[in-house]
Amino acid sequence: MCLTDRFISIMDVENIEKNKKPLMVRNAPALKVKISGQAKVNRIIKGLYLYWFLNSRKKVKIPKILYRGIRAHDLFNHENFKDVMTKLDLSGSIVTNRKTAIDALIRFICDKKLHKITDGHLLSFTATIPTAKYFSNGNGFILKVDTSRVEIITSEVHDEELSGPEPAYGRIEREYIIKIPKDYDFKPSDIMINDKDYLLADKNPLCVALFDHDDIRAKYEMHGIEITARFIWNSNGTAGSLRFVTPDHWEQYTRGNFKKSFGFDPLPTESNLKDINNFRLEKSIDAWNQKWRPY
Repeated sequence: MCLTDRFISIMDVENIEKNKKPLMVRNAPALKVKISGQAKVNRIIKGLYLYWFLNSRKKVKIPKILYRGIRAHDLFNHENFKDVMTKLDLSGSIVTNRKTAIDALIRFICDKKLHKITDGHLLSFTATIPTAKYFSNGNGFILKVDTSRVEIITSEVHDEELSGPEPAYGRIEREYIIKIPKDYDFKPSDIMINDKDYLLADKNPLCVALFDHDDIRAKYEMHGIEITARFIWNSNGTAGSLRFVTPDHWEQYTRGNFKKSFGFDPLPTESNLKDINNFRLEKSIDAWNQKWRPY
């Protein structure tokens, strides 16, 4: 629309048809340029190339690693992954089935097939893990790339339009638009799981950060203190947050209050996993969450 409305006339383009119907590309009709518009389009392309060329020559500091949050279910039904899904044994529980499917997706990516499930050669990445986690939304994983092995088209340090808050919701994304070679060799270590069901199936303490309902709780020990972590709804039941309880205190601590009272972070993270002992999960078996069984 930008090219049609601002640079070239609608008279300079025409639809590409297949079987007497417009050929659609990403829900938009494909267009070809008539001879009358070719000179204008060539000037636009030269301008875009010059913009990229000058940006690529800027002396800027680039992060060594970039991240992209991926929601796994967005790719399970991709045309090029459907065949893989049909061959999986998904006869287990919801959480084990999801772990099986995500593991298959990770193997697919590590087999140099990422380009087969991404619609286009350019992908948006971020310089921060929290932003990547936001986009994976606890339903997938985070992909890491080495910036020395990819082509950076533009970024927050090249273009001020990518450096500020995103207009729709105000988050500073620290965005990088990159091109990943088809033969990029991803390793399992390049993938960080950020999926509640996957982590539950693995009984991984990192699942605590993704609790979003009150029917599951975790018990574990840190620095000699037994902790019970659980999601608690607010009074009107529309939202909630994690709470942490110890046997010797009746208070349901927030994460911040627990830090102030005990001097350490009670939430399992990548940096404190070594401090966690005797981790186990429990599931409620009654409507009032009074009776629990091992998960």
